[in-house]
Amino acid sequence: LARGLLWLFQKRASLGKTVALAASVIVLGFAVVTSLHSRVFASSSSLWEYEVTRNPDNPFALHAVGTARTRAGLRDSGLDYLREAQLVAARTCVRDDRLRAVKDLGWALALRTSPDDQTTLLALQSAYARVTRDGAFAYRGHPPWQMQLTPRETSDFVAEDLQYALPRATVEARLGNINAAMQILQAQAIEADSLHPLSKNLRFRLGAAQGRIEESLRELGQDASVSDAGRLRSVLATLRETLLRTNLPSDAKTRLAGYALGFGQAPNDLAGLPREIQTALDALRAYETDAPVDLAALEQQSAGSRELPRFIELAKAKEGVRRFDDQLRSAREKLQKDGGH
Repeated sequence: LARGLLWLFQKRASLGKTVALAASVIVLGFAVVTSLHSRVFASSSSLWEYEVTRNPDNPFALHAVGTARTRAGLRDSGLDYLREAQLVAARTCVRDDRLRAVKDLGWALALRTSPDDQTTLLALQSAYARVTRDGAFAYRGHPPWQMQLTPRETSDFVAEDLQYALPRATVEARLGNINAAMQILQAQAIEADSLHPLSKNLRFRLGAAQGRIEESLRELGQDASVSDAGRLRSVLATLRETLLRTNLPSDAKTRLAGYALGFGQAPNDLAGLPREIQTALDALRAYETDAPVDLAALEQQSAGSRELPRFIELAKAKEGVRRFDDQLRSAREKLQKDGGH
């Protein structure tokens, strides 16, 4: 925070046209608070949204906005800010800024990457594996980064839930390595005695993907600290209802659960299912991987379903967030163009 405030109170050049342009971004920032009810976004990002419009080379401000937006579900625009933070930090050569930037970028990239993007996932898997193997955090994707860590930095990094255990487990899960992902979170829970709310969310989804949907739903109802617990309950309840409509053996249902929750590739079991079952499973997977949901097809088969109407409302809300995310990105691109940044 001290580093960010130092940036904030440096350079007080005349703003002119930029002030008017910045106002539109501030309005959008407050709209995020209204539409998403995100306390994290409100407390962490409002100041830095404005600061970035005036000092676009402030890596701390870029980091603050990027992480807040990512946590609020605005993962595309959040990733944009974190990528810029990494590029700025690389230019300034301040080690703390560089290390923070690549950690956050790796975390956000892991959350945002689709299971279909095998190239990015494998590059991230390799990057996290090197941390403990040779004390380096090096990513060969776009944008690439290379950080050689000290023993203390390595130890601190691997102890971090949000920036190390969660992205590692997410990458393994997206690649279809459900058991490996669960082992990462279980080890973290033993080491730290607790998990970050986002990690808890992933742990419940992994449990469902291992065939324990009922158990996950029951335990989820007893843990109020899980991130987006209400939405996750609706997703798992819809998945349970959908799978109960099939006559498949339990192992096939487990593979389909993993697919629907955004883990791995489509199993062969999907091809022989009735169209309405495929539509529901595809919609769940799209929701879980931040892809557009075919709402029209889903609404056609919602009659008689207890869970689908609730899930459809979730999907509509998420589509609204995605459109808002696009608007934020467009507004910032216009601001940068008109402001000469």
